[in-house]
Amino acid sequence: MQGNYRNRSLYVVGTLLLTVLGLFTVFCALHPDFFFGKEIEYLFWKRIVTLCAGLYLVAFSLYLLLSPFKKEKDIENYLIRKTESGELRISQRAVENIVQKCVQLQEGLSLSSIETAFKRDEVEVSLCITVSENVSIPEIVDNLQKNLLAQLKTSVGIENAKLIVSVSETVNDAV
Repeated sequence: MQGNYRNRSLYVVGTLLLTVLGLFTVFCALHPDFFFGKEIEYLFWKRIVTLCAGLYLVAFSLYLLLSPFKKEKDIENYLIRKTESGELRISQRAVENIVQKCVQLQEGLSLSSIETAFKRDEVEVSLCITVSENVSIPEIVDNLQKNLLAQLKTSVGIENAKLIVSVSETVNDAV
């Protein structure tokens, strides 16, 4: 953990130094006489090239500063499990596919929408379903929740799952 903090600190310091270097280069391109005096002849096209290089350095350093946050955002879409030989990442889409298959196997149900969220080592699944009129809603929802918990446990090893089931409507023949 301490090495990770040190690496991030060095990364941020390096990108900040690159930003300062880029800003210095832009300043030198706009005001060449400030540092070099009046005796140096500074051609216009050299100033343009130096200005472009400085702007590129600033843009690149800003990209580097913002890229770790993008990577951390992408990691949030995975449930990460430590295994004996490394780590296992389970995507939200994989969990949603398992839930869809489970709902399709239930008679008298159809899936309207699904949302998943990963919170530490827990998965929260929110379902919106349509139910046939000729079934008991409490029984079919209880059966669905039990089947989903069992399927998530056996297929991907998720033991802590919070299932929120909303019944959006009842229809004559929902399959």
